[in-house]
Order: sequence, then C-alpha cells, then structure tokens
Amino acid sequence: MSSLRRPLEAAGHFLFRTRNALFPAAFLAVVLLFPPPAAPKSPAWVAAGLGLLALGQAVRIVTIGLKYIKRGGKGGRIFAKGLVTDGVFAHCRNPMYLGNLLALLGLLMLDRNPWAVAVGGAFFLLAYLSITLAEETYLLGRFGDGYRDYCRSVPRFLPRLKGIASTLRHRFDWKKVVSKEHGTLYLNVMLATAVLAYAARRAGDLDRWFLPLAAVASAATAGYALARIAKKKTAWLRAEGAR
Repeated sequence: MSSLRRPLEAAGHFLFRTRNALFPAAFLAVVLLFPPPAAPKSPAWVAAGLGLLALGQAVRIVTIGLKYIKRGGKGGRIFAKGLVTDGVFAHCRNPMYLGNLLALLGLLMLDRNPWAVAVGGAFFLLAYLSITLAEETYLLGRFGDGYRDYCRSVPRFLPRLKGIASTLRHRFDWKKVVSKEHGTLYLNVMLATAVLAYAARRAGDLDRWFLPLAAVASAATAGYALARIAKKKTAWLRAEGAR
C-alpha cells in the first residue's frame, strides 16, 4: 500500500473535486455498459440491492442526525475546521463514505448484472479509498497526534460496534437530516427507479411495473420539493442549512 499511496492520494484529490458530477456519470456508464439481462432473474438480486441501498442511506442519516461533518471541502479542496470523533465517528472514521459505498453497491445490484456489480463496485471502492487516503494525509498534517491517536483506535471503514447502542441513544437531530440529506435521498430513489425501469424494459415487463415505479418517483419528487421549499421558507430549516 505504501508504494501506491501517493498516486492514490493524487487521484483522491481529483475525485474529491469532481465526485458530485463524476460518480453519477460513472454509475450510469456502468449500467449502460453492463445492462440488465433480457430474461428476468431471481428477485433476490432486487431484494438484496434494495436492502443494501436502504442500509447505506440509513448509515448516512444516522451519521448526520448524530454529528454532521461538512464534506464539501473549501474551494474544491479537502478542508476541516475541527476533528470530530464522537457520534458515529467514534465507531468508524468514514461513515458517510461507508454509507455511500453500501448504497452504490445496492444500486448496482438492481442492475442484476454480475459484471456491473464487479466493475462498478471495484471502481467506487477504489475511488472512495483514494479520497480517504487524501483526507487522512490532510487531517494528519492539520491535527497531528490527535488524529494519529484517533486512527489507532477507530477503524477506517468497518465499524467498531462496541458502544454503538449507547451512541444511538443520543439526541437525534431530524432537522439537520432533512436540511442536509434530502438531495442525496432523492438522487438515490431516482437512480433506483431508473435502474429498475430499465431492467423491467429489458425483460419485457415494463407495463407491469411502470405505474408503481412512476408512483415512487412522483412521491420522491414531491418530498424533495417540499424539503426544498421548507428549507427556503422555514426558519428552523434555513438555520440548519447554514451550518
């Protein structure tokens, strides 16, 4: 890993700047390159995909509700005002990235093509590892021994479950979740419905699934619109959005 760390970090800085546009485009490219099978397959693929997507989204929601860390950086570069080690970050150093990886793997499984899962999963795992390595170098330079001690006691991705029940009993901030997470939740729902519709079309079964999928997409769009309006018009959501 040491010989690869520097090029991975360099890639991580690029991916950090471009991830909001690059990652959705990469996901769609993988689905188009490795389309769903023309013949229907076991519903276990869809069930597992939806389960992983829900788990990844839940990890993000719990992380934000207990202790939010702004991940947008500053000027397109990695930046952190302080070192956060409580909430879910006491169990996993990168819970938001873990949630993203689980959600993306779930979305890829909805494609029901093993090559999409293998190629897309490998790309996103390497991409998030590269970003994480770049962030680690930045955080080590900024916070020194405090961050080094944190790395020794808390895993990078796989959560340490000891004490998690106590952590989850802390006050949960739903306002912050609505303010910060409605866009990602909407994107995940729309990607899921799009992949499922594409798979149904490939299997010649779109007529049966069109109305349910359209209903889900419509409900998600209405929820997203309400969250956006509330964030602009409601004082308590505006305050959360400014943090």
